[in-house]
Amino acid sequence: MTYHDYTGKAGRCQGWQQFLPKQPSPPVIEAAPAPAAQALDFSRIRLLLVEDNAINMEIARMILTDAGFMVDTAEDGRSAVEIIAASRPGFYDCILMDIQMPIMNGYEATMAIRAMDDPGKKNIPIVAMTANVFQEDVQAARNAGMNGHIAKPLDVPVMMETLTRVLKEAVSGYLLAFSWIRGYRLEVAG
Repeated sequence: MTYHDYTGKAGRCQGWQQFLPKQPSPPVIEAAPAPAAQALDFSRIRLLLVEDNAINMEIARMILTDAGFMVDTAEDGRSAVEIIAASRPGFYDCILMDIQMPIMNGYEATMAIRAMDDPGKKNIPIVAMTANVFQEDVQAARNAGMNGHIAKPLDVPVMMETLTRVLKEAVSGYLLAFSWIRGYRLEVAG
């Protein structure tokens, strides 16, 4: 019996074998690229994930908790502002903020957090998490006071790299400010 596979090549088979799908070749496993920067231990990092879409929230939460983060959630910008206002300074290490949300969007929520009196709250790193990825969207996030931008759908390595960078910058800024207050000269390695 002769058959033709999806490429048009003819072949011969006997009896019932003609109904079996062609076996795919084994997958090629490539070595993972070396990380550009030393990864942080995320096990003590608490994030506030602000996302109005329940499915997107669950996916992001799963990715983040699998990486070791402690994750709390808010379903819109106003809820996020209320949660930050009610928390003690330093409770949250970072906020992942969706942009397009009902009640209060991510830009408005970020500006409200940046306007808080407490420096421990208003200086929390905030990262935009949005499908809007044009340069003007990234600039709008910066103009609102955000520290980073992550595109949706989420690219996990890029997400972790962005969070690592933003958290390291926040720690560096804190250490430099602390050293200046105490009169120390401190150099922070990249």
